[in-house]
Amino acid sequence: MKRTALVNEYVIFVINRIAEHNFYLPPESDRTQRYGTPNPARPTNISELELQIRSWWKENQTKSLLERKIEDVNDPIHDNRFAAYEWFGRTKAMEGRDPLEQRIDALLTGQVDSLKQTEMAACAEALAQIGDSTSAPTVRKVCNHLSYWLSMRYRPKEEGRSAGWSNQIGTMSKAYRALASLGFKDEALSRLEDFKSRYLGEMDTSVQEEFLKEFESAKTW
Repeated sequence: MKRTALVNEYVIFVINRIAEHNFYLPPESDRTQRYGTPNPARPTNISELELQIRSWWKENQTKSLLERKIEDVNDPIHDNRFAAYEWFGRTKAMEGRDPLEQRIDALLTGQVDSLKQTEMAACAEALAQIGDSTSAPTVRKVCNHLSYWLSMRYRPKEEGRSAGWSNQIGTMSKAYRALASLGFKDEALSRLEDFKSRYLGEMDTSVQEEFLKEFESAKTW
């Protein structure tokens, strides 16, 4: 969809780039009706948006980018959390280890959904990029969690199955790749091989093809 950008939309785009933190304009009423209810974490009017930015600036104007990214690991808006995970992985900042590991522990509690699973895999990937092998136990927790919930889709029917989410195989593969990158490649491949022997036969043909593609790729890690 293309349309003329409003001045305030352009301004907030520039502010987001300068701050390396995302703020959001209120959705237009017609777009809300067409595309669903707006995120409750987002402001509902321009005054609220201005207050959001001013409040953030008051709290963060003296903080370094590193300090701000540590806080963004737990930001209410998921765009900022994912940007923080990516930043720590890209910069290999060791200061990100504890926040990322604590974030994974928080994600492992409570309800399970696809966003939480995607987030914990992204955190595991960032820890692997930082490269400290002492993060392996936490990354292993992510592998265990993702393997369990994917297996729940394909375990024997008499034991009861659960519904799955999109891209579960790719998400699980990302976590095992992180484990391999931290120096545990043999373990990662062995566990994927075990998963394959247990559940491949229960998968639909298209899902089998997706899993086998990921498994062959894993051999090159």
